[in-house]
Amino acid sequence: MPSSRWLSPVAAGIAIAAFCVVKILSVDYTLADDNLYLYLADRMADGLLPYRDFFHAHPPLHLVPGALLFAVTGGFSLGVGKAIPIVATALAGFFLYRGSRRMGELDGVLACVLFLFAFDPLRIASHYVGASLAAMWIALAFERLSARQAVHAGLAFALGALTLLNVAPAGIGVGLAYLLLDRSGAVRFGAAGLAFFAAAALLCVAIVGGAFFEQVVLYHFAKAPGDSTVLRSFNSVIRYNPWLVFGALCGMVALQFGLAGDEGRSLTGRGEKKASARSARETVNLRRLPLLALGGAMTSVAFFAWQDRVFNYYFEILFVCLAPLAAFGLAELLRKASAALRSRSPGRAVEALLLVAILGTGLARSSSVRISWNDYWWPAANRFDAAVTLADEVARRSVARDTILGDYLSTPLIALLSDRRIAFDEADLNGMRFETGMLDLDALIAKLEADPPRLILTRTDGGISNQTDFMAWVEYRYGPVHRHPAAEPKHVIWGNE
Repeated sequence: MPSSRWLSPVAAGIAIAAFCVVKILSVDYTLADDNLYLYLADRMADGLLPYRDFFHAHPPLHLVPGALLFAVTGGFSLGVGKAIPIVATALAGFFLYRGSRRMGELDGVLACVLFLFAFDPLRIASHYVGASLAAMWIALAFERLSARQAVHAGLAFALGALTLLNVAPAGIGVGLAYLLLDRSGAVRFGAAGLAFFAAAALLCVAIVGGAFFEQVVLYHFAKAPGDSTVLRSFNSVIRYNPWLVFGALCGMVALQFGLAGDEGRSLTGRGEKKASARSARETVNLRRLPLLALGGAMTSVAFFAWQDRVFNYYFEILFVCLAPLAAFGLAELLRKASAALRSRSPGRAVEALLLVAILGTGLARSSSVRISWNDYWWPAANRFDAAVTLADEVARRSVARDTILGDYLSTPLIALLSDRRIAFDEADLNGMRFETGMLDLDALIAKLEADPPRLILTRTDGGISNQTDFMAWVEYRYGPVHRHPAAEPKHVIWGNE
């Protein structure tokens, strides 16, 4: 019979393997914005630079893994592109296990499972939008923090912020919490992270100029408020991820039990105050990881609440911060209940019942949410079955040197599958670029007029077809040459033949 010390790594390994199987089965063509990033990564593999040669709204490490893999493997591959976020999320689960295991074997397994199989992290894990890569770096930072490697942790947070800028507020929160626990460690953490991030940002500015700052920072601040409120987004996050969210609330309460409990007050006699203080420090150190994760979670929540427009994948940063805290909270619930049964201590029983009440309330509140396996496959719920047919049609109606243009969700994938380039590499034609003034529609039309693409691709339910002036130009210069008969959203290919 295997030793009990193998139980937690085996359990975590099974969880990671099950997660990978679930996500590999979900790989398919989808109508989603990661098509855009797969196209940009492929163009970067061809030698183009983001910010200078094409618009990119995120830091460079979002595209670098895809660009490197496409360059090594000989070009775009859907399997390779989708594998990047899946592997990154699996690694995040592994790092969370490693870091939380230093609190306890159960804590490690719970952190891994709670993160990997929470609704949003699970479905986002096949979506190449940078969130999974950023989560991997944050999880690595937490593992390094639990091992008291402050410099390594600072560098990991910097790598996360160079993947998705929304990591930065979480890093600030972790640093502030670290100051309360270990001032010298916090200084090393902050200095390493800030120095590395600043050096990388300055290098980007030196290579591509002010476009880096404009696209990565100013563009997001210029966005108009979205149709759905931030409060509604938070409500969705809470309802769909109750074990993670309410487990973290249990962790916050359990931290108070540990800090205000008997550990620091049970000594008597000479040296009581000194021994009590030492015991309190030991209690805090044992809870170092959930305390630091709490700091990151709080600043992330504050940052998202301050934003006018947020997208669900932004919350991946919050989820990876909640995982160690939730694991600690649920493990403490079980430990308190076990201690209460063994010692028949009313105090332990009350603490356990309070944690049960918090968790039960959260689960009951979310019980009305109906989630099907199709939701877990997301973005397979947005399957793009027409992709191959449309790509074949584009290839048939054009030659290799021709360019195409159109809807930012579908056209990048069609370009990759048909081996065609997007005109001027203007792949990101989402409406926010026009709203923020980062892309002037009249200037775009003037460029297209001077060097018109061979084909235009639009979909009937939105995207670039919402720009009335653009569609007026398309209808004046082009005619519909193919209408795909699939269910909504229907796609139209426009040609100038």
